[in-house]
Amino acid sequence: MSFMQIEANRGSYSILVNHVLEVPWNWVSNSVERLIDIVWKPEETRILSARLRWLASTTAWFPVAMYIYFNREQVWSGPVEDGEQDVTGLLTRGVNEFKLVTSKLMWHLFSYSVTVSAYLILEWEGEPPDVRAVREPTKPFPWKEYTEAGLIGVLIGGGAGLMISLIWSPEQPPKEHMKRAVLGSVAGAALCIGVRYLITPP
Repeated sequence: MSFMQIEANRGSYSILVNHVLEVPWNWVSNSVERLIDIVWKPEETRILSARLRWLASTTAWFPVAMYIYFNREQVWSGPVEDGEQDVTGLLTRGVNEFKLVTSKLMWHLFSYSVTVSAYLILEWEGEPPDVRAVREPTKPFPWKEYTEAGLIGVLIGGGAGLMISLIWSPEQPPKEHMKRAVLGSVAGAALCIGVRYLITPP
């Protein structure tokens, strides 16, 4: 974690440093999240102010937006540009959540990237607060979404495999038709899961 003492009772803490957020041609948006662990004793420390400051630029030549959230409250909505926002009323003792989202303002098949640095600037009286970590949140794997995609593939692929087998080889015994239906189900599930991954990766 990077810490820079600006003056007495003021500190700047790095959340992101030149972080590149890629939005491929087939995505509409992308985001980055960080957790900031901040601890202080109220009897020893009084937080005077907390401000988010960010530096942002983009390679996009078409309109794109940027949204910034602190502890799930939106503090910025607008173009990709430098800015600063007071978040004193949102700061909590313990885990604080930072999230930045960028998105296309209209659907098109072009890719772009956003490069951003973000800092939390604290001012206090008394003992300095303890900023223990800036870390990525742990995201559970979206098993439900992938299971649903696989089931859809099983139904479509299995049905297609059975129909093709019945049309092209009606003389085959039922066992052979079922084999082709199973193969179709496997292929359909793999295809749907692959498409799901390409559109919205975990």
